[in-house]
Amino acid sequence: MPSIEFSQFGAADGRPVIYFHGTPGSPDEWEIFDLHAKQHQLTIICYDRSTIAPSLQGDAYYQCIAHEIANKVGDKPVDVIGFSIGAFIALQVCRAMNGNVRSLHLVSAAAPLDAGDFIDAAAGKAVFRLAQHHPLVFL
Repeated sequence: MPSIEFSQFGAADGRPVIYFHGTPGSPDEWEIFDLHAKQHQLTIICYDRSTIAPSLQGDAYYQCIAHEIANKVGDKPVDVIGFSIGAFIALQVCRAMNGNVRSLHLVSAAAPLDAGDFIDAAAGKAVFRLAQHHPLVFL
C-alpha cells in the first residue's frame, strides 16, 4: 500500500493521537499544540489525506489510512480526533482499525452532503445547498 504523508507534533514516543482535519484544513493545524502535547507525553499524528492515491475509493481508502496508522504506531491503541468532515473520516477509519482505538472524539462533526437526506432539516440548509450546488463559491 502507498505511504501517506503526515505531520507529527508532541513527544516522539508518547501516547499516539490521530487527528483528522476538516476541509478546508491542514495536517499542520495542531502545530500550536506541540508544546502542550510534549508536556503530556502525546504524539499527535495528522495524515495529509490529499496525498492518498485518488484511485482509492470507499473501504479501500479507509483501510489504507488504518494500515498507515498501524505501520506508524505498531500495536499501541490510539486516540482519534475528527474535526468537521474529518469526523466522518475518523468514524470510517476507526471501523477499519480492528479494535485498536482507545477513544474517539468528534468535534463539530459533519457528514458528506450526499450521505443522506438530512439537509432540509438542518439549520444551515441554505449554506449546505450553496456548498452542494456551487462549491467553487467556498474557494
